[in-house]
Amino acid sequence: MRVLAKFTNIGLVKYVTWMMEKNCPYWFSCYGQIATEKLYEDMSKAHKEQYSKWPKSSFMSQLGQKVADCSGEIKSYLMNPSVGDDGIATNPALPSVYNSKYDLSANMLEQRAKEKGAISSIPEIPGLIVWKDGHCGVYVGDGWVIEERGHSYGTVKTKLKDRPWKKWLKHPNIEYIEDPKPNPTPVPSGDISVKLPNLSYDSKNKKATKCDEVTLFQMCANNLGYRDADGKKLVVDGSFGSRSECVCIQFQKDNGILATGIVDQETWSKLLHKRFA
Repeated sequence: MRVLAKFTNIGLVKYVTWMMEKNCPYWFSCYGQIATEKLYEDMSKAHKEQYSKWPKSSFMSQLGQKVADCSGEIKSYLMNPSVGDDGIATNPALPSVYNSKYDLSANMLEQRAKEKGAISSIPEIPGLIVWKDGHCGVYVGDGWVIEERGHSYGTVKTKLKDRPWKKWLKHPNIEYIEDPKPNPTPVPSGDISVKLPNLSYDSKNKKATKCDEVTLFQMCANNLGYRDADGKKLVVDGSFGSRSECVCIQFQKDNGILATGIVDQETWSKLLHKRFA
C-alpha cells in the first residue's frame, strides 16, 4: 500500500524548478496536464476570452508539453502522482491528476492562507507563495521567483524586486520545513515510483483502454518517432486501440521486452526513460 504523499516547500521548489527548466507553457485553467488538441479545444471553448488572445497555432506548437497557469503551477505539484512521503516528485513529467481539494486559484490561496504578510516583510523561506491580485508565483530563495507568467512567457524565473507582488503567504496544503541537504532537481529517470496502469486492447471485443495515461503513452511514442502500421503518428485521443497496440509491440521489440502489446510496468519504465532521460 502506497504511503500518502507529503507536500513540502522543498518539494514544491524542486518541482517548479523542473517546470522552469522545461519551460512548461502557460495554458489558462490548466494544472499540469499534457497538452493535446482536445485539451485546447475544451479549454478554448470554456475560456474563450482567454484563449482568443493568441492564435491557435501558438498552442498547437506546444502539444506534448506539460501545461499550467499561475496557480496551476502549484496545483501541478500537489496533483502529481509521483510525489512520495518525502514530498519529492520522482517523475514530474507525469500528467497531474485532478483533485478538487487542491483546486485553489491565486485569490483563493490568499484568502485561505493563515500565515501571510506584506511582500516587503517576506522571510527567506523557499517555497513561499508570492501574490498579487489574480496572479501568484513560487519564491525559490535568494530573491528569485518561478512563475507561470503568461502564454507569451511560459514558466520563467524572475527577480522578486522586479515584479509587482503585494503579499507573501504559506500555502495551506504545504508543510514548511528546512532542507537538511539540498539535492539537485529530480529528473525523470524511467524508474517508476508509482504503479501506472497497464494499457491494453481487447481485439476480440474491440474494447480499448481509455484513461489519461494513454495520452502520455501516445505522446511519448510519437515523440520517439514511432508510427503505426500505416506509417502515421498515433492520434492522441486517450484511447488505447489497435494502432496504439501496434506501436507498443514495435517499441517492445526494439527494447528487448516481451512483445505482448500491453504497456506493462517494464514497458512504462523503458518508455519514460527514453523519452525524458
